[in-house]
Amino acid sequence: MADKQGHKAELDREGIPLSDSSKAELDKDGIPLDSKKQKKTVESQQPAIAPSTQDKASNKKSKLPIVLIGVGAVVIILAIVLFLTTGSEPEPQPVIQQPQKTSTFSDDGEIILDPFMVTFDPLDRDQSGVLIAQISLEVDPRSAANVRSQTFYIRGLILERLSTNAPVYSKKELADLIEQDLSKFKIKNVAFLRYDLR
Repeated sequence: MADKQGHKAELDREGIPLSDSSKAELDKDGIPLDSKKQKKTVESQQPAIAPSTQDKASNKKSKLPIVLIGVGAVVIILAIVLFLTTGSEPEPQPVIQQPQKTSTFSDDGEIILDPFMVTFDPLDRDQSGVLIAQISLEVDPRSAANVRSQTFYIRGLILERLSTNAPVYSKKELADLIEQDLSKFKIKNVAFLRYDLR
């Protein structure tokens, strides 16, 4: 009984809050509370590692980063050498010949615009809804320079007219509508050089 009181007193001194019944349970199981004795038994149970094996393990650990740095440096040097040797040879450039453009502006005031490809919603299910057209504009030679400088804007007007009215109007009617749209540019005549409605 005195031994049980000793175990309970040791728990109380260490400040472990346990109820009296829990402390009694520990006493019955024979669990010693002396931590110094436990540490000594744990150390005595571990096998002693020879000092020579500890030195070898620490040497291996200290050499590993050095080896990794060396391997990385070799890889980087090889990559630089390969890059410099393969990148120094210039590849032959293909020769691209530009096709000769014919002048789309003539001295007598005729302007031929590049072809248009317009998509639209077809009224007939047999059509694919594509119009390929090329337009020639007859202009007063004195205002031809003004028309040439406004080619982008003129093409936009023509494209808008073709895309909205291609399925509805005929080729001649579209030419008349475009001529009316471009009347402020002093265009005398609008003619289709190509008109493929598909």
